[in-house]
Amino acid sequence: MSVSQAGEKRAGQETFEFLLRRMRLKSDFPALSDSVAAINRLASSEEESVTKLAEVVLKDYALTNKLLRLANAAHYHQFGGGRICTVSRAIIVLGFDAVRNLALTVLLFEHLENQNDVQALKESFLRASMAGLIARASCQHPLLRQRGEEAYICALFHDLGRLLAQYYFPEEYAEIEKRRMGQNMNLEAAALQVLGISFEDLGLGIARHWGLPENLIHGMRRLPSGGHLEAPTTTAEALRLVSGYANELCDALAAEPSRQWESVLDKIADRFSAALAIDRRRIEGHLEKAFSALCEFASLLHIDLAHSPFARQIARCAGATSFDEAKEEGHAGLPPSAYLDLVGEAADEEGVPSAEDILAAGIRDISAILLETGASADALRIMLESIYRALACRRVVLAMRDGKGTQMLGRFGLGPEAEGFVRRFRFPLGAPASDVFQLALARGVDILISDVEDAHIADKIPPWWRGITSAKTFLLLPLVLSGRAVALVYAEKEKAHSLVLSERLHGLVKALRNQALLALKSLRA
Repeated sequence: MSVSQAGEKRAGQETFEFLLRRMRLKSDFPALSDSVAAINRLASSEEESVTKLAEVVLKDYALTNKLLRLANAAHYHQFGGGRICTVSRAIIVLGFDAVRNLALTVLLFEHLENQNDVQALKESFLRASMAGLIARASCQHPLLRQRGEEAYICALFHDLGRLLAQYYFPEEYAEIEKRRMGQNMNLEAAALQVLGISFEDLGLGIARHWGLPENLIHGMRRLPSGGHLEAPTTTAEALRLVSGYANELCDALAAEPSRQWESVLDKIADRFSAALAIDRRRIEGHLEKAFSALCEFASLLHIDLAHSPFARQIARCAGATSFDEAKEEGHAGLPPSAYLDLVGEAADEEGVPSAEDILAAGIRDISAILLETGASADALRIMLESIYRALACRRVVLAMRDGKGTQMLGRFGLGPEAEGFVRRFRFPLGAPASDVFQLALARGVDILISDVEDAHIADKIPPWWRGITSAKTFLLLPLVLSGRAVALVYAEKEKAHSLVLSERLHGLVKALRNQALLALKSLRA
């Protein structure tokens, strides 16, 4: 590397760090950045558990419910296993990559929507989403089989730098567009002049900051302009090709009038024929499949595609006479309950199910898991998540009797700092029933403490518990097999009297626990 090249690289890095600091000054970017980084880190690690990824998603109720609605869309419903009603089951059925993609898509859309120039941002987001859907529909190459979710992220984030610049630097972005149009400049060159860094390098830098795996980051890189492309020899290069193909197709169709589309498709087919083994007929198939998925996706996120020039352009090219028609084609063969309703009962306008709905859904999910896979540990996670969401708890923990039968030990949990809390959640067994924990286990009864400072109950709260939490109310649900408590569900909330169980809710909680007991029986068999 020459001295001048090293200087340019150093200057670019300094500019990126300056821009990152500037983004951090916006109160919403750290929240987005932290969530995206956490989801990527967990989804990319083979050692991380379903519980940890579910916990990140469950921190945001709106994200949780939108993710579940998307998980039940026609595309994902084909994975089988019936409707998906809990984040834990979504991860089990769909896999880490698919759940990561759904979560990141919702996070990015919700984040970019909170801006004055929302229409322009939605157009950019829809174009990125369509590119992701095309890429996922185009993974026929041997190196791309079973790589649809990775292709989706590469294509979705292909123009991440431009999207973030449009959001965080609207004045600079307007200047970039002005130079591009007025001076007939390449967009990347204009961005480099105005920002001191290209959109591509900005996007790649943010992707690294968010912890995307290197093969996905490589897949976000732009392809050489013009000419035929050679067949890939590595998965990373194949991802780059399919991502570039999807974005070039979207850009070309959006820019050209309808009378030139045949020529556009022929040119794209010619450029990528050797690299991805595609022809015009396959491209048309990719467009139709991706557009039906886009319509469904937009419906679930309440995006009106009829108001989008880009969506109308793509609809005409895909041969759809209406957005509803395209959506119906995507739903062929599925009942409405597969994609319209989260848990089979009435939900409010925002699609947030009631506590009863969530518990009923958890019961169904556990039944499905036990019938399909017999994965008892997954069933226990679903029980815990259902209680956590239904009762809006701060934390929930599943504790189990140790091998010697002398202690009750926390095994996994959900909520703030759950991992450390679970490690500290332990107490001896066999002591006289002088506190509420020993009493619940000895008698196998459910106990709800509404206020730990109540004069009638304060002396029944054990010191070990007071040493690990500041909660003022908690619920104990023992799991009893053959007359002996083998496990305990613990749920807490911060404020006294804030944890309330109606008779109906308590009945559903007990039914959920009975399902979990079936899972425990199989674990101990």
